[in-house]
Amino acid sequence: MKKEFLDLGKQPIANKFLNKDDFNNEFLFDLKAVYDEDTKLISLKEFVAPEMMFNENYAYHASMSETMKDHFGRLAHRLQNEFKPINVLEIGSNDGIFIRHFNPDKTIAVEPCSNFAEMTNDMEYKTYPEFWTKELSKLIKQDNGTMDLIYSANCICHVHDLDDTFTAVKNLLSDDGIFVFEDPSLIRMMERGSYDQLYDEHAHIFSVTALQNILTKNGLEIFRVDNLNVHGGSN
Repeated sequence: MKKEFLDLGKQPIANKFLNKDDFNNEFLFDLKAVYDEDTKLISLKEFVAPEMMFNENYAYHASMSETMKDHFGRLAHRLQNEFKPINVLEIGSNDGIFIRHFNPDKTIAVEPCSNFAEMTNDMEYKTYPEFWTKELSKLIKQDNGTMDLIYSANCICHVHDLDDTFTAVKNLLSDDGIFVFEDPSLIRMMERGSYDQLYDEHAHIFSVTALQNILTKNGLEIFRVDNLNVHGGSN
């Protein structure tokens, strides 16, 4: 059972910069948060269609932030040194801020925003310009085999169907492969009162408890959690 606990009223889509003439027809949705008593997951009550948010006009270039460039650079080298992956895939690769640190011959990008998919293609990374799904993971596995490292930053919390998402990850991981993803932390949001983490793109705000429940159901397990300072506090 899902219980509504916060109503932030009618809100527009973030990153959707409109011309003045378009304001009267701006899309608005009811921004309400719910708590799932079964999984312990915090989610939006009403999801916005992904195509309305993630398309050829998506505005956020991660590489414009020096903080994020440093963060992803350090993390990429850390993962390379610790786990030594050969085949790598990133879900939601944006402008290539993370995958640029990996061998283009062994690294795949998944990016539904066509403006960014073109960028990573131009960087010689094989890019699938689609939303991440179980069906897409089957296609990638058929084309490229399994992955030693699947990575995603500030993207899994965007995905509406988490069961499909995590099943897709499990399908594509090699026997000793790891899945690393980072997203805003529920406990940091509560500590800081940063309820602005709840908006159209953030379909879910994760706690470790909720993730453990959902991942276990889909054949994955958590072996480590790191606390990060980026994006207002992430795991």
